[in-house]
Amino acid sequence: MIPAISNTQYPVNQLLRQQTERQAQQAEQQAQALEQQAAAKRREARQAQQMARELDTEATEAANRAKVLQQNLAAADRLSNNQQQLTERLNTALQPEQQSRRNADDSASASNSTNIVNADSTRAQNLNASALFNAIAKPAGSVSGLAINLQI
Repeated sequence: MIPAISNTQYPVNQLLRQQTERQAQQAEQQAQALEQQAAAKRREARQAQQMARELDTEATEAANRAKVLQQNLAAADRLSNNQQQLTERLNTALQPEQQSRRNADDSASASNSTNIVNADSTRAQNLNASALFNAIAKPAGSVSGLAINLQI
């Protein structure tokens, strides 16, 4: 191979120089390509970091929402329990009142039935429809109501 190079019109130094220049150009192109790849990787890394920050923010917000929802559930449970206890207390307080009303209603209807059944025929004939209705519908005595103040 050396004789072929020396027999040509180009001297060896010139051939080596051209080969070195080609290698330098190739190395420079390769370096530029690697720089472009590195820049692309840096952009990808910045985008990945930005995405990671956004995901961290979303995760934090989701955790905060979950915490608030758990607090709301606990508050709703407490409110439900309080309402149930108040309802039970109210029912307990109203039971004697309701029982006395039932007793009064029962005695009123029993006395009204007795009065109507035992009334003589002339009196029953003289009562008009509204008087008969008033006699049946009128309670035996007034029953006082129970006033309860509920605060939640």
